[in-house]
Amino acid sequence: MSFSKSKDHLHSGSVTLMKHRISRDEKTFHRGNVLIVDDDPAVVDTSQVYLSGIGFSVLGCTSGRDAIEQLKNGNFDILLTDLVMPEINGIELLRTALGIDNHLIGIIMTGQATVQTAVDAMKAGAFDYLVKPFEFRMLAPILDRAMQVRELKKSEARCRTRIEELTEQVRKQADASLQKLKDTYLDLFENANDMIFTFDLRGNVTSANKTTCTLLGFDREELLGKHIMDLLSPESSVTAEELLRKSLLLKSDLKESQPWTLEIVTKAGKRVPIEVKARLLWEDDQIVGVHGIARDITDRVRAETEIKKSLSLLNSIFESTSDGILVVDREGIWIKFNQKFAEMWRIPAPILNSADDNQALAFVLDQLKDPEGFLSKVRELYSHPEKVSFEIIEFKDGRYFERYSQPMIIDSAIAGRVWSFRDVTRRKRAEEVLQKSVEQYRLSVEESE
Repeated sequence: MSFSKSKDHLHSGSVTLMKHRISRDEKTFHRGNVLIVDDDPAVVDTSQVYLSGIGFSVLGCTSGRDAIEQLKNGNFDILLTDLVMPEINGIELLRTALGIDNHLIGIIMTGQATVQTAVDAMKAGAFDYLVKPFEFRMLAPILDRAMQVRELKKSEARCRTRIEELTEQVRKQADASLQKLKDTYLDLFENANDMIFTFDLRGNVTSANKTTCTLLGFDREELLGKHIMDLLSPESSVTAEELLRKSLLLKSDLKESQPWTLEIVTKAGKRVPIEVKARLLWEDDQIVGVHGIARDITDRVRAETEIKKSLSLLNSIFESTSDGILVVDREGIWIKFNQKFAEMWRIPAPILNSADDNQALAFVLDQLKDPEGFLSKVRELYSHPEKVSFEIIEFKDGRYFERYSQPMIIDSAIAGRVWSFRDVTRRKRAEEVLQKSVEQYRLSVEESE
């Protein structure tokens, strides 16, 4: 195809590209890599000359197929293509090119511009749409903007890639942490000294740790699927059913009433007391089961039973003794007394039931011949809690009490004081009679001499 040159234009068939003298500023730096595609070699050559002169690296093709091969093997920033070409038109070429490199910037050139072709070009992903003829000087700013968009797209892609990498890294770290937590939980679950188990809303056991299986005497496979109520004593089943019914009705763990004391029945039929804490299991705002933690309290129950027996025995001794006994704390507050004490001191029931120590003390002091001496001795002993005391108390009505007091020691520490009172009125009067008899005998002997 031949070229005819005029003063202002370069002609090639029906396409005219206006000439432009390249300025010194336009050639100062590398602006980008451009692939020019036009079935008119003259257009390709002329465009290559101009764009190379203003700093672009340019490769030209005269067919869409050649351009596709170059795109597959090269590294281009901008595709500058004619619209109307044989075999593959510019829009089809642009779609294929973006499939190869979605960051590529496409610019469509045409001498047969219509509104529809412009719309089709934009829909295909074209950055701009140039109508021939155009002046070459128009290309530089368009291509520069295209390069800016290209860099933005590449930067966005790098950021997106980096975000995806970081997201994947965080996901892997989260998965690793989650797995570690899961392993830790499973280790704690399996090796806990307490029974840990779950059951669904039908009451069937869904999980159980080693302690649960060992205590109940079942293999894990035997235990899973068993109804929870079948593992409890009849009495405990009634209690547990009522508690669970209330918990499900209120959708509450009933923490204020926990722990619960129940009794399980082992595979061998042995009853074992346990202390249970339970909470509801939730999934998507729905209750799906119950999680329980239980502890074998056989030793504690046995110890409590022994303590109750010991306390019962001590209380029997405490009440059956002939002495009146009063136990007070370090501040002198009455803790315990036996019935004999109340009877000996003739303290009315209303005063005893009032638990008013001051009122009771006032009533006691009012019966004594020497209340100040009594109170002084009491204060002395409270000031020296380690002391032991013994004295005789004389009442206004003629009675006499022996008062014995010693510190109450718990775990090697003084926790209070024990007062013991014994009515020695008869003995005291007998001693007085004996003393008088002895005195009379002595006087008689002296007179006879």
